[in-house]
Amino acid sequence: MKSLRHFAPRYTDRVNELCKNCTGAYIGLDTSTIKNRKMYVDALHEIEKVCMKNEGFNFMMSNLPSVEQGEPVDFPRVHTTIEPLGDVEKGILIRGTAYVKFVDPQVAEEAHKLLNGMQINDNIIQTACCT
Repeated sequence: MKSLRHFAPRYTDRVNELCKNCTGAYIGLDTSTIKNRKMYVDALHEIEKVCMKNEGFNFMMSNLPSVEQGEPVDFPRVHTTIEPLGDVEKGILIRGTAYVKFVDPQVAEEAHKLLNGMQINDNIIQTACCT
């Protein structure tokens, strides 16, 4: 089986790390059915959603900077930023993407509307809900 990682290496690595943290396994795809980058990214997106649901995450923020105001961006820093929106049960930060479980799933939808497209440093933040 050939690797398709070259289509989206950063995304592949992030989803692999998420799956490993959540299920202890790396992803595996039937490469014979994937013909192009779009199909590969779509497959990664579906795997990411499954891992998020399995782990109970209902919100995702991606394209976070690694440093803000001279300080490294880690999950406690992300938590401090989003907690005013609603209670956070848990979360992890993987390669510039925060996966969060808000206690109230409605807060995830509100956070998505509020934070999607926000700029931090030179990064445009992208968010998604998984409820």
